[in-house]
Amino acid sequence: PSAYRLGGLGANIGTEEWQKRQSKAQAMKEFASKVKIENRARSMNPPKRKNTTEKEKSAREKALEFAKNVPKPKVPPQKQKSAKQNLDKNYDEDDYNGLDELPEEPKYDEFDELNMKHDEFLNEVNDIKKLF
Repeated sequence: PSAYRLGGLGANIGTEEWQKRQSKAQAMKEFASKVKIENRARSMNPPKRKNTTEKEKSAREKALEFAKNVPKPKVPPQKQKSAKQNLDKNYDEDDYNGLDELPEEPKYDEFDELNMKHDEFLNEVNDIKKLF
C-alpha cells in the first residue's frame, strides 16, 4: 500500500449536501473574522473597572502607618570632653618636657579593637586546624 491514494472519482460537487457544507464553512469563516476584529478592538481599549470597594489595609500597612505617627524620643545633648581637658586633669608638671602641647596618647577606636579581636580569633582557628 502506497502513502498516496491514486485515482478516485473526485469531489462530489453540486449536490445539496455539498452546498450546505460550503455555506456552513463560509458562515464559520465570517463569524471567526468578526470575533477577531472585536477582540482586537477590545485589546486596544480594555474596559476600565470602577473600584467601588476599598481594600482593607494589611497588617504591615497598618503597622507602618502607626510607626509614622509614634513620637520619637528626644535625645539629651551629651557634653563632650576634649582629650586635652582629660589630659590636663591627669597632668603632672614634673613630666612636662617643655613642649607647647601635651603629648597625645595613641587613640584606638572601636573598629581597631574589633579588628584586633578578629585577628586573635583567626589565630585560634588556625591553631585548631593545625591539630587536625
